[in-house]
Amino acid sequence: MSARLSAFAALNYSDSESDRETNGNHNDNTSRASAGANENDTPVAEMGGMAFDLGLGGAAMFVNGAAATDHFVPILHSNFSLVAEQNVVFGEQTQTVGLLPGNVLVVKGRYRVSVLCGVASVDSFVMTAGTAGQLVDASNLASLPCIRAAAGTPVDHSLPGLSASPFACVVQLESHDDRLDRLPLLYPHLRYLYACEHSKNSWSHQGHSYTFSALVEAEPNRVATSVPDSWAYQLGRLALSLGVTDRRNKIVLIVGNKNTGKSSFLKLLANTLLSAASTNAGVQILDIDPGQPELCLSGCISLSNITSPLIGTVHSFRVQKSTEVVKYLGFNSPNIQPLNYLRQLDQLIDSVITSKNTITLINSPGWVKGFGAEIIAHLNANLDITSLIQLSDELRDLDIIREIPWNRETEIVRLPAANRSTHSFNTYSPLIIRNAKLLSYMHYDAVSRVFDFNPLLLKSPYRLSYLTPTSDVRRMRSFNGIVGVSIFDSQGVSVADVPQSLECQYVALVTISIDTLLSLEGQDPKPSSSSPNCITESFIHSVPSTFHGLAIVHSVDTQNQTINIYTPIDTVTLSENLASGKEKLLLVKGRGEVPMDEIYSTQLTKGPAMYWNNFGLSCPPYVNASLNNDVIGGKTVGIRRNIQRR
Repeated sequence: MSARLSAFAALNYSDSESDRETNGNHNDNTSRASAGANENDTPVAEMGGMAFDLGLGGAAMFVNGAAATDHFVPILHSNFSLVAEQNVVFGEQTQTVGLLPGNVLVVKGRYRVSVLCGVASVDSFVMTAGTAGQLVDASNLASLPCIRAAAGTPVDHSLPGLSASPFACVVQLESHDDRLDRLPLLYPHLRYLYACEHSKNSWSHQGHSYTFSALVEAEPNRVATSVPDSWAYQLGRLALSLGVTDRRNKIVLIVGNKNTGKSSFLKLLANTLLSAASTNAGVQILDIDPGQPELCLSGCISLSNITSPLIGTVHSFRVQKSTEVVKYLGFNSPNIQPLNYLRQLDQLIDSVITSKNTITLINSPGWVKGFGAEIIAHLNANLDITSLIQLSDELRDLDIIREIPWNRETEIVRLPAANRSTHSFNTYSPLIIRNAKLLSYMHYDAVSRVFDFNPLLLKSPYRLSYLTPTSDVRRMRSFNGIVGVSIFDSQGVSVADVPQSLECQYVALVTISIDTLLSLEGQDPKPSSSSPNCITESFIHSVPSTFHGLAIVHSVDTQNQTINIYTPIDTVTLSENLASGKEKLLLVKGRGEVPMDEIYSTQLTKGPAMYWNNFGLSCPPYVNASLNNDVIGGKTVGIRRNIQRR
């Protein structure tokens, strides 16, 4: 595939559009792209004789020729009261709620939602009594889900204990104590992740405590999923058009500046497609923003075929997927190593092209100029885009709509950004959200399916043997431990510095095939050392590899040639694969930083009597009491070179 990369663009990306004025604005909302055509030549789309404009700029929607205002009111709380024995039954661990048409139920916390009778919609995912209950994490990291009766549901459902029946549907909320609410103990930045000071929203009723609370009044910094009328219309229309089986893969590309609602629209569209009766194809998501991905960890891009809806705060490791391909980049921004980014993206694009009977949704990075525009142009050059969704409040098209030669068959849908709320909503910064998701990942037990946010230093790390510097491929082939370490962007890091640059850092656990090792034959031997065998990043970039997950390096023991790590991945399966001799393990370090709270937690260092006093220690083992700013290989945490085991 051709890599349409401009070196200038890679160094000159921008987060926002130019303020340059243009003549002639698009007023039609949906059109077919014309390569090189002037924007005024784009025709208004027609569906069954109906022309429509769904709200760019002036937020006007045209249905059958009649204009209507694009209705957008932010939802801050439930729009009805819960009255015991009338429309809600409080159980020991459950709340059973009857919903009438127009009722919107907003619930924060952790719970499993299921439908007892009727048809309900949870953030555009339609559920019936036969639908499996869905686990929901409704935290302040994302908009809170909205539960409502699906449109057109007859009001003829009743349930014992609910005197206000009949209802359009009856849903049940069940407490789910996965201990995710303990995250603020480790990461105090999130102390209001679920709770809120001076709130009248109750987490208990008549002695029953729940892991969730219905919002009957608004709370600071909380907003529910609010869908403009134009979005709702297009979600339904796209579900019908994309769900038609015609042996063609359908690809939807979502573009727009940061904070315009791209991720929200993608999740709503994915949920709509998963629950649409007309959709016979699989739904896969190409997640290409390594800074704020939804379906993989930060520093990665991925292609995931999802089988469960995306509701509330999405944790990539809990989403049900039939297939998944993850590429580790090691950086949160594509423009740091643009050539490698496009190389890894091309491998995912190849998987999209070879997939059968699928609908692929692509959430582009929030840059629409510079290298961000190059990425979008690269996608257009290598994929047949079915629908292009532009989210913007500008009175004109984004530059990428006018300047990129889109296929004439590409449908362009123009929608308003969903950020027009006048309500003060201060979201967490991208850094805090990334840290929260990484901490959740590192502290999740996939076997028990609960989180343990006790500091990792309280646990014994895994010990892995590593290979010392060698160019002997036969030696690598016979070694079942870590055959090599690669440090991305490692200018100035010597072989002797490798152990210290790894300690207290995130590393990726990747494997390569035995045959791939053959390409290392004849590489320049490294100086004799007790440090791990170093492999160039150019080799890692150029060969196929399998990403297994992230780990934190606890310490490097150069005397015994072992690396001690913490990781939540399935180490048993990985060990079996390595023992078979078909795969070889590498550690790859990017520039991801471990949150200070992970290594130097306030749980261990503050209080009347520090935890470590019980062991006769003045500070946690392996970590200096006073941290320094010395940087080696991108490392910013001071550590004590001590590999003593507990």
